[in-house]
Parts: sequence; C-alpha cells; structure tokens
Amino acid sequence: MPEKIIGSKAVSEPHKNIVNDDSQSQITMKKNDNQNGAGERNGRNNLQGKPIKKKRTPEEKIRDKRRQAMLWTVKITAVTFFLTAFFSFLTEITASRSSVIISVFLLFFMLITGIVFDGVAVAVTSCDLAPLNAMAARKIKGSKHAVLLVNNAEKVANICSDVIGDIFGIVSGACLAAIALRLAVNEPADKAITIALSSLLAALTVGGKSYGKTIAINSNKEFMMFVGRVLESFTEFFKKKPKI
Repeated sequence: MPEKIIGSKAVSEPHKNIVNDDSQSQITMKKNDNQNGAGERNGRNNLQGKPIKKKRTPEEKIRDKRRQAMLWTVKITAVTFFLTAFFSFLTEITASRSSVIISVFLLFFMLITGIVFDGVAVAVTSCDLAPLNAMAARKIKGSKHAVLLVNNAEKVANICSDVIGDIFGIVSGACLAAIALRLAVNEPADKAITIALSSLLAALTVGGKSYGKTIAINSNKEFMMFVGRVLESFTEFFKKKPKI
C-alpha cells in the first residue's frame, strides 16, 4: 500500500481519500439542511397566511408607476374642479356684494398667494435632501416637514404650481372683471379700466413670480425650512405629527 510522508507521519493514500470524501459529504449535508430549513420556513409562512414576496420585474414596476400616475391625475383633476368652483363662487359673492376696496384686497391676496405657492413649487424641486436630513437628525424645528415635502416633490410641485397657482390665476381674473364693472361709468371707460387693470395684474403676476423663483432657487433650503416651520406650527396646533 503506497504511503505519503507528511512531516514525521506516514499517511496512506486510501485513508486520505476517505477523509476527503467524509468532508465533502458533510458539506453536502449542510447545504441540504439549509435548503430544507428554508423550505420549512416558507411552508410555515404559507400555513400562517404570510405571503411570500416575489420580486417584481422592470415591466411590472413601469406599469405600477403608470397606474399610480393615472390615478393621481384623476384625483388632482377632480380636486381642481371642485376647488375652482368653490373659490369662484366665493369670489363672485364677495366682489359683487362688497366694496371696491375689499375686492382689491381680495385680488392682491390671491396674487400674493399664487406667487408664494409658485415659489414653493420651485424650491421643493430644486432643494437637496441631504442638508435637510442632517437638520432632521438634529431635530431642528420644521426639518421633518421639509424632508416630507422634498420626498414628495413631484406631487407638491403639482399642487402648488398647477392646482393652487392656476386656480388663483383664474379666480383673480374674475375678481378683476368684477372690480372693473364696479368702477366703470360708461362703455368706453369700462374697456379702458379693464385693459389697464388686466395689464397691471399680468405685470405684477409675472414680476412677482420671477422674483419669487429667484429667491426659491438661490435659497431653496431656507425656503423649505420656512415652509416646514409653518407646517409644523399648524400640526402642533392640531396635535398631529408627520410620518417620514
């Protein structure tokens, strides 16, 4: 029987093969045990009513995103319709039954609100999340709400810019027409006043949004922290905490 000398000990070749076979069989048994254990765990999960999570394919993820986008579009369209009807009715009642001064204050309120929300839409889409997360870790007031807004930047921008901005733009035009009718004495004066007020409203809207966007882009972090502090003040008043 051939022998192999290892150090000062002589080990026979068949004995070496037997040792190798035993180690390989032990490794195979461990693998089978692990697989059987995983199968038993999956079986227990099924018996307990816990579904096994399956990885979604890229095509399924794309379909889910399209479905969510379509659902969000339907929701925001319905909300915009009812909000526009409500604010139009409120503005029509206020502008037609109140004095011109109150109607002008209402007009400037809608103008400033549209400018501010347009700035929020720009700031939330251009703001970096990392500094906000750092401030949220230090529990700075308003940081959690700012993180929540930036995490949902697409929807927040849609609501602030498209929904609120467009609604107030349309309603402010109706308020402007009511003011022009109250100030008009005869038909030529009506046209002149309407043209002048429309031009003034458009100029203030474009100039205000331009200035607001400049501030929102250059100071987006401070802008979002300001919005976050305002929201946190409201949530503290209503005793609600945001979930991130």
